[in-house]
Amino acid sequence: MLALNPRRRALAEVAAGAAALLVCVATSSPDVEGEPPGPTATTVGPGPDFEPELQPEFAEVVLHNVRSSDSVVRLRRLAPAVDVDCASIQSDPGALLTESLLGSSESWTIPAGDSLGLVSTPGRLCEVIRLEADGAAPRWLLWTSGALSTEFISGEEPIGNGVVRLLPDGTGLRFEGDASFLFQPDDPARGLEQCAPVPDGERLEWGDPLPTGGMLLDASWAPDGCGAVVLSDDGETPSSPWFVCIPETSWPFVAGDTLTVRPVFGTGLDAIEVSAQDSEGVVTARVQAYRASDPPSLQGLSMRYETDDDCGFDVATSCGTVAKVGAVVLQSTEGAEVSLAAGESATGLVLPETSLQTTVAVLAAQERMALDPECALGPDVLGPDLAIVITQSEVEGE
Repeated sequence: MLALNPRRRALAEVAAGAAALLVCVATSSPDVEGEPPGPTATTVGPGPDFEPELQPEFAEVVLHNVRSSDSVVRLRRLAPAVDVDCASIQSDPGALLTESLLGSSESWTIPAGDSLGLVSTPGRLCEVIRLEADGAAPRWLLWTSGALSTEFISGEEPIGNGVVRLLPDGTGLRFEGDASFLFQPDDPARGLEQCAPVPDGERLEWGDPLPTGGMLLDASWAPDGCGAVVLSDDGETPSSPWFVCIPETSWPFVAGDTLTVRPVFGTGLDAIEVSAQDSEGVVTARVQAYRASDPPSLQGLSMRYETDDDCGFDVATSCGTVAKVGAVVLQSTEGAEVSLAAGESATGLVLPETSLQTTVAVLAAQERMALDPECALGPDVLGPDLAIVITQSEVEGE
């Protein structure tokens, strides 16, 4: 346990020791043969009751213990990997912040009349701290880095706009501070039922490592939405099943197709492409599955993400992710805009320079404002969190 000790007494002891040292130290004249040593010059410092004036310390937020006894407080800051969108979180901290976003706890003992200064974590645009103490209701501290400034000296009332007082409350204590940076925890925010983000357990997924391809022997879908794809290098010997979690309706291939499987690379992108070719190497069907922070694009078809302003924030209790759902807007060169929310698809899209008919299925369309990438699935950055499957196949009857 870390303890803060009154600085005034410590500084007085140091000053008294320094004064005694000055009295004992002398500057002697050189000895002269046949004569006794000359007089010594001494420097006399302040007396033992001298107490130097304490210099003020500065912090952004200062916890000041008004109680007549020591107070033990516990602080938990955001875990190092966690990122938050400050403006969004500051709109309703009590409902958007959860303990799942926090790192390890640190304890401090603040003596009666003393203070503890807190500063922002370097590199963060805003600071988030959960403040706890035995016998006290927990509080959230949230402030924009550099927005608060407080001056404090041991034994005196702090001066500034970031003071939190620890006041007696029965046998415990309570925290008192400005409502602009000290917040009471509330129930986690929940969006409307039709606005709930896609949970991690229902995400677009595929097995790793990827197969390179082969003849398709079988593909069967389980109730959980995942398909077991069995390929063969020689057309007879089955390989171990490769699992891919996409809608069965987005799988255009049939037994006997020769498939090629490859990863697709890009910034903020995790994707695969599965394609079937005929005997002449012409692509007859293709599936592209994207997990991305930005929507993909095809020749003749652009996509963009738009937030649904009618949907509120939603907090995932497992990882503390704060998200708001939206939609993917499609715009073809010759068609009107189409807006797709999670679970919706657009079919029959005809794009230039291909004879294949295109279908776009949106499995997830949301934006995240608080994220622990070491816990939650999806892109490792704040912003759009998209899952899109694009299927291209020959038009039936042609």
